Amino acid sequence: MAGLGARERIALFVCLPLLALVSIVTWQLWTRVQGLDDALADSRQSESDLIAQVRDAVGREHLAGRALQQALDERDAARAISQEAQDRAADARRDAERQAALAERLRQQRRAELDRMAAALGHIAPTDRTPMGMVVQLGEDSFLFEFDRWDLTPPNREILSRIAGVLLASYGYRVYVDGHTDRRGGGDYNQRLSERRALAVRSYLEGAGIPADLIQTRGFGESFPSVPGDSPGARRQNRRVEIGIVDTVIEYGAQVIGPAGSADSR
Repeated sequence: MAGLGARERIALFVCLPLLALVSIVTWQLWTRVQGLDDALADSRQSESDLIAQVRDAVGREHLAGRALQQALDERDAARAISQEAQDRAADARRDAERQAALAERLRQQRRAELDRMAAALGHIAPTDRTPMGMVVQLGEDSFLFEFDRWDLTPPNREILSRIAGVLLASYGYRVYVDGHTDRRGGGDYNQRLSERRALAVRSYLEGAGIPADLIQTRGFGESFPSVPGDSPGARRQNRRVEIGIVDTVIEYGAQVIGPAGSADSR
């Protein structure tokens, strides 16, 4: 500085502090800019992290929405199944009620029909009502078989003709013709004799118009006497035929309903 003039020295003394100040300010500005860059980088990282979190949240929300929609669909499907089951149960109840009402009407109709048949047959021969139908007793008072005979007499045919008329005016029945004998004769012979008596009655009923598939014959020989003993009167009453009429629309309380709810006819 010895070679410098006074003016240069003055300028140097003035410039040095300024240079130092400029350096300090520049350093501070650079430091601040560096801090801002770091803050900006941190902010960008935070923004990136936030975006990733938002995307993750949006993804989870989407999955939750799909799960919720699936749950709602399953709930609606369950409700539909439950409603369908309730509707079917209600239909089944209504059908059962209709069937029960129809069965009751059918039972009442059958009772009335059987009562009418029993009353009509009761004017022809002694008739007893049974849980299955009725039994017409063709014995000494109304229907006679001679000893060791099975052929029908004119009075027998007249009675059977009247019985056939009642049956032809009725429906829903099956006929059982049971033949019996007194105690005279051997067991095998009496069995065959009782079967012949039943067949004679069946043949007449068929000839009067009763379908053959509705009639079944059975012979019981001397096994079931109507009157005990061997007196002439007991023998006459035991030489008999019984006609059992069984209801085939309602047998033992079980209804059989035909097409469109009508009773099965014969």
